[in-house]
Amino acid sequence: MKRKVLALMLALCLTIGLAACGGSTKGGSSADTSGASECAEGFLSAVDKGDYDGACGYCTDEVQDALGIKDVSGQIAEQFTASLGSSDIELSKESEAALNDFAVKILDNMVKEASVSSDISEKDGEFEVPGTITFYNTPDTNKVNTMIQDQVTAMTSDAEKIAAYQKVAQEDGMGAMYDMMIQDMMPTLADGFIKIIKAEKTTKEEISLTIKEVDGSYKIVKTSDNLGNFSDGINPVSQ
Repeated sequence: MKRKVLALMLALCLTIGLAACGGSTKGGSSADTSGASECAEGFLSAVDKGDYDGACGYCTDEVQDALGIKDVSGQIAEQFTASLGSSDIELSKESEAALNDFAVKILDNMVKEASVSSDISEKDGEFEVPGTITFYNTPDTNKVNTMIQDQVTAMTSDAEKIAAYQKVAQEDGMGAMYDMMIQDMMPTLADGFIKIIKAEKTTKEEISLTIKEVDGSYKIVKTSDNLGNFSDGINPVSQ
């Protein structure tokens, strides 16, 4: 059972990457650029809160695909079960929500501050909106592994809880056991990650969003390369 707990903890941590993106914004805007500025501010604010459905609303379909922000909670659940080597296991809605809440907490705490500049340029109906994001650097793997091992030790030392997991596995199957473990561990695991993150130094990135009016509303049609693909951080194979 201890080996199964360790495998699950590692899978959880590999499944959720520490993507550094997003942030709340307070950029100014003029009458001519207010729509583009509001779009940029709304996007960054949504990402900062882990509201990827909200962030999608500010982007074209192509940008959503490029940034990997469609159905993030679904991606997390799928890649989590794949990393366990148990793709046939279907997580409950409660477990998917717990995984998503974990990701939201991590991403929310990765960003120290962000802003949209009022120095917006326009050419042929497209607005270039510059901004900055200051985020905490990705923690050293050894620090994360130590935190995981400490939590594994604490969990496997709880005979009553281990017995409860074994009982659920025997009566309802491994999927039910994983559901129970995920929902039990997420809050403590998130707190451990956040503590490590907040001890890191920060990096400031200059970003750029290209925005134009699409079907009556302003949308992000292109982003600077350093925004990358958010879903890369939740790919267990790439960690």
